[in-house]
Amino acid sequence: MTPPIPLFDEMDKPAELDTRTSLLYATAEEIYEHGYQAASLTAIIKRAGVTKGALYHHFESKLELGYALVDEILVKMVDGELEKIWNLHESPLECIKSMILSQENFSFKELNHGCPVFSLAQEMSPLDKGFKERFAKIFKDKFKRFSKEFKEGQKNGFIRKDINCDDIAVLFVGSFQGLLGLSLNFDDPSIIQSGFKGLLGYLELLKP
Repeated sequence: MTPPIPLFDEMDKPAELDTRTSLLYATAEEIYEHGYQAASLTAIIKRAGVTKGALYHHFESKLELGYALVDEILVKMVDGELEKIWNLHESPLECIKSMILSQENFSFKELNHGCPVFSLAQEMSPLDKGFKERFAKIFKDKFKRFSKEFKEGQKNGFIRKDINCDDIAVLFVGSFQGLLGLSLNFDDPSIIQSGFKGLLGYLELLKP
Protein backbone atom coordinates (compact mmCIF):
# COMPACT_ATOMS: atom_id res chain seq x y z
CA MET A 1 0.00 0.00 0.00
CA THR A 2 1.40 3.43 -0.98
CA PRO A 3 1.98 5.66 2.06
CA PRO A 4 -0.12 8.84 2.15
CA ILE A 5 1.33 12.26 1.36
CA PRO A 6 1.77 14.09 4.69
CA LEU A 7 0.00 17.43 4.72
CA PHE A 8 1.94 19.21 7.43
CA ASP A 9 5.58 18.29 6.69
CA GLU A 10 6.57 21.88 5.96
CA MET A 11 4.32 23.54 8.51
CA ASP A 12 5.03 24.59 12.07
CA LYS A 13 2.76 21.97 13.52
CA PRO A 14 3.07 22.10 17.33
CA ALA A 15 4.87 19.16 18.90
CA GLU A 16 2.17 18.86 21.55
CA LEU A 17 -1.50 19.39 20.74
CA ASP A 18 -4.54 19.60 22.95
CA THR A 19 -7.45 17.30 22.11
CA ARG A 20 -9.39 19.84 20.06
CA THR A 21 -6.38 20.83 17.96
CA SER A 22 -5.35 17.20 17.49
CA LEU A 23 -8.80 16.50 16.07
CA LEU A 24 -8.52 19.45 13.67
CA TYR A 25 -5.12 18.36 12.35
CA ALA A 26 -6.35 14.78 12.02
CA THR A 27 -9.41 16.05 10.13
CA ALA A 28 -7.21 18.05 7.76
CA GLU A 29 -5.10 15.00 6.98
CA GLU A 30 -8.10 12.71 6.51
CA ILE A 31 -9.82 15.18 4.18
CA TYR A 32 -6.57 15.77 2.26
CA GLU A 33 -6.42 12.05 1.48
CA HIS A 34 -10.08 11.25 0.96
CA GLY A 35 -12.10 14.46 0.57
CA TYR A 36 -14.63 15.82 3.04
CA GLN A 37 -17.60 13.70 2.08
CA ALA A 38 -15.65 10.45 2.21
CA ALA A 39 -13.72 11.39 5.37
CA SER A 40 -14.54 9.03 8.20
CA LEU A 41 -15.08 10.23 11.76
CA THR A 42 -13.81 6.85 12.93
CA ALA A 43 -10.59 7.39 10.99
CA ILE A 44 -10.25 10.94 12.33
CA ILE A 45 -10.61 9.69 15.90
CA LYS A 46 -7.96 7.04 15.24
CA ARG A 47 -5.56 9.57 13.68
CA ALA A 48 -6.00 11.94 16.61
CA GLY A 49 -5.61 9.18 19.16
CA VAL A 50 -8.71 10.22 21.10
CA THR A 51 -12.04 8.68 22.02
CA LYS A 52 -15.39 9.13 20.30
CA GLY A 53 -16.59 10.91 23.40
CA ALA A 54 -13.73 13.39 23.12
CA LEU A 55 -14.71 14.17 19.54
CA TYR A 56 -18.33 14.92 20.45
CA HIS A 57 -17.25 16.89 23.50
CA HIS A 58 -15.60 19.42 21.18
CA PHE A 59 -17.72 19.12 18.02
CA GLU A 60 -21.40 18.32 17.75
CA SER A 61 -21.17 17.15 14.14
CA LYS A 62 -18.89 16.51 11.20
CA LEU A 63 -20.07 19.80 9.70
CA GLU A 64 -19.04 21.75 12.80
CA LEU A 65 -15.68 19.98 12.67
CA GLY A 66 -15.28 20.97 9.02
CA TYR A 67 -16.09 24.61 9.71
CA ALA A 68 -13.60 24.71 12.58
CA LEU A 69 -10.95 23.19 10.33
CA VAL A 70 -11.35 26.05 7.87
CA ASP A 71 -11.52 28.76 10.54
CA GLU A 72 -8.73 27.54 12.80
CA ILE A 73 -6.28 25.64 10.57
CA LEU A 74 -6.70 26.42 6.87
CA VAL A 75 -6.92 30.21 7.29
CA LYS A 76 -3.65 30.13 9.24
CA MET A 77 -2.14 27.87 6.58
CA VAL A 78 -2.95 30.34 3.82
CA ASP A 79 -1.76 33.35 5.84
CA GLY A 80 1.48 31.59 6.77
CA GLU A 81 2.22 30.63 3.17
CA LEU A 82 1.62 34.21 2.00
CA GLU A 83 3.98 35.63 4.62
CA LYS A 84 6.69 33.24 3.46
CA ILE A 85 6.13 34.25 -0.17
CA TRP A 86 6.27 38.01 0.33
CA ASN A 87 9.39 37.85 2.51
CA LEU A 88 11.47 36.12 -0.17
CA HIS A 89 12.37 39.15 -2.32
CA GLU A 90 11.95 42.90 -2.49
CA SER A 91 10.18 42.62 -5.83
CA PRO A 92 6.71 41.03 -5.70
CA LEU A 93 7.29 39.60 -9.18
CA GLU A 94 10.35 37.74 -7.91
CA CYS A 95 8.30 36.49 -4.97
CA ILE A 96 5.69 35.08 -7.35
CA LYS A 97 8.43 33.58 -9.51
CA SER A 98 9.88 31.80 -6.48
CA MET A 99 6.43 30.52 -5.55
CA ILE A 100 5.98 29.04 -9.02
CA LEU A 101 9.47 27.56 -9.18
CA SER A 102 9.00 26.00 -5.76
CA GLN A 103 6.61 23.54 -7.36
CA GLU A 104 9.67 21.89 -8.89
CA ASN A 105 10.53 20.68 -5.39
CA PHE A 106 7.35 18.61 -5.27
CA SER A 107 6.97 15.22 -6.85
CA PHE A 108 4.12 14.91 -9.32
CA LYS A 109 2.47 12.56 -6.84
CA GLU A 110 2.32 15.48 -4.40
CA LEU A 111 1.08 17.90 -7.05
CA ASN A 112 -1.48 15.32 -8.08
CA HIS A 113 -2.83 15.39 -4.53
CA GLY A 114 -3.94 18.98 -5.10
CA CYS A 115 -4.06 22.05 -2.90
CA PRO A 116 -5.84 21.17 0.38
CA VAL A 117 -7.62 24.52 0.58
CA PHE A 118 -8.68 24.73 -3.05
CA SER A 119 -9.68 21.05 -3.20
CA LEU A 120 -11.97 21.36 -0.18
CA ALA A 121 -13.40 24.61 -1.54
CA GLN A 122 -14.16 22.97 -4.88
CA GLU A 123 -15.79 19.98 -3.21
CA MET A 124 -17.93 21.71 -0.59
CA SER A 125 -18.68 25.29 -1.69
CA PRO A 126 -21.34 24.17 -4.20
CA LEU A 127 -22.95 21.99 -1.53
CA ASP A 128 -22.95 24.07 1.64
CA LYS A 129 -23.41 27.80 2.25
CA GLY A 130 -21.20 27.80 5.35
CA PHE A 131 -18.24 26.39 3.46
CA LYS A 132 -18.91 28.68 0.50
CA GLU A 133 -18.87 31.82 2.65
CA ARG A 134 -15.70 30.78 4.45
CA PHE A 135 -13.76 29.99 1.28
CA ALA A 136 -15.03 33.12 -0.47
CA LYS A 137 -13.50 35.17 2.35
CA ILE A 138 -10.21 33.25 2.16
CA PHE A 139 -9.85 33.89 -1.56
CA LYS A 140 -11.01 37.51 -1.37
CA ASP A 141 -8.44 38.16 1.35
CA LYS A 142 -5.82 36.48 -0.82
CA PHE A 143 -6.74 38.68 -3.81
CA LYS A 144 -6.44 41.78 -1.61
CA ARG A 145 -3.01 40.76 -0.31
CA PHE A 146 -1.66 40.07 -3.79
CA SER A 147 -3.05 43.38 -5.04
CA LYS A 148 -1.50 45.25 -2.11
CA GLU A 149 1.90 43.71 -2.80
CA PHE A 150 1.64 44.47 -6.52
CA LYS A 151 0.73 48.11 -5.80
CA GLU A 152 3.76 48.43 -3.54
CA GLY A 153 5.80 46.93 -6.37
CA GLN A 154 4.50 49.62 -8.71
CA LYS A 155 5.53 52.35 -6.28
CA ASN A 156 9.01 50.85 -6.02
CA GLY A 157 9.46 50.54 -9.78
CA PHE A 158 9.18 46.76 -10.12
CA ILE A 159 5.87 46.69 -12.03
CA ARG A 160 4.63 48.75 -14.98
CA LYS A 161 2.48 51.73 -14.01
CA ASP A 162 -0.23 50.87 -16.55
CA ILE A 163 -1.01 47.52 -14.90
CA ASN A 164 -4.25 47.13 -12.93
CA CYS A 165 -3.06 45.41 -9.75
CA ASP A 166 -6.51 44.18 -8.74
CA ASP A 167 -6.86 42.42 -12.09
CA ILE A 168 -3.50 40.66 -12.03
CA ALA A 169 -4.03 39.65 -8.39
CA VAL A 170 -7.14 37.70 -9.38
CA LEU A 171 -5.37 36.37 -12.49
CA PHE A 172 -2.37 34.97 -10.62
CA VAL A 173 -4.27 33.53 -7.67
CA GLY A 174 -6.89 31.99 -9.97
CA SER A 175 -4.35 30.64 -12.44
CA PHE A 176 -2.06 29.16 -9.82
CA GLN A 177 -4.90 27.52 -7.90
CA GLY A 178 -6.45 26.34 -11.14
CA LEU A 179 -3.26 24.63 -12.25
CA LEU A 180 -2.99 22.83 -8.94
CA GLY A 181 -6.62 21.84 -9.34
CA LEU A 182 -5.95 20.52 -12.84
CA SER A 183 -3.23 18.29 -11.44
CA LEU A 184 -5.99 16.12 -9.96
CA ASN A 185 -7.12 15.22 -13.48
CA PHE A 186 -3.87 14.42 -15.26
CA ASP A 187 -1.13 11.82 -14.98
CA ASP A 188 1.17 13.92 -17.18
CA PRO A 189 3.18 16.48 -15.16
CA SER A 190 4.26 18.31 -18.33
CA ILE A 191 0.74 19.73 -18.73
CA ILE A 192 0.87 21.43 -15.33
CA GLN A 193 4.47 22.54 -15.78
CA SER A 194 3.53 24.10 -19.12
CA GLY A 195 0.98 26.26 -17.31
CA PHE A 196 3.56 27.34 -14.74
CA LYS A 197 5.94 28.31 -17.56
CA GLY A 198 3.18 30.43 -19.06
CA LEU A 199 2.78 32.29 -15.78
CA LEU A 200 6.54 32.84 -15.59
CA GLY A 201 6.48 34.30 -19.09
CA TYR A 202 3.64 36.65 -18.18
CA LEU A 203 5.58 37.88 -15.15
CA GLU A 204 8.27 39.21 -17.49
CA LEU A 205 5.66 41.26 -19.34
CA LEU A 206 4.75 43.10 -16.15
CA LYS A 207 8.22 44.55 -15.69
CA PRO A 208 8.87 48.19 -16.70
